[in-house]
Amino acid sequence: MWHGIRAYVLGSGAIAVLAWACMGASAVTAVGGTVRLSPAGPGPQRAGAPATSPYRGAVVQLRNAGGRVVAHAATDEQGQFMVAVPAGTYEVRVDVGHAAWPRCETVEATVRANRIARVAIVCDSGMR
Repeated sequence: MWHGIRAYVLGSGAIAVLAWACMGASAVTAVGGTVRLSPAGPGPQRAGAPATSPYRGAVVQLRNAGGRVVAHAATDEQGQFMVAVPAGTYEVRVDVGHAAWPRCETVEATVRANRIARVAIVCDSGMR
């Protein structure tokens, strides 16, 4: 029984269809994770209010050791993304173009064959 099937756009418009089994086994080699904005709103943070929010539609890039973009994907409504790539080490960053905000951290992901490397990226929204 399958838990879910998702499609993701890769590099030059190729689509990868990824399926996960209920037992959590993975036959996919990929980087997946979340991108969040912090703070979630302007002004003082209120008790009980979320400190972060999903960064919807963020363009996540994977770069190889030479700094070349080898794959990219956009985050969904929950700020989640998944990109199928060969095993290796990648720099994972959010492409904000020439905008001053948000400012996003860059993380490294080491992907092993038939595994999904998970990352969490937090972007400073610039709201104060």
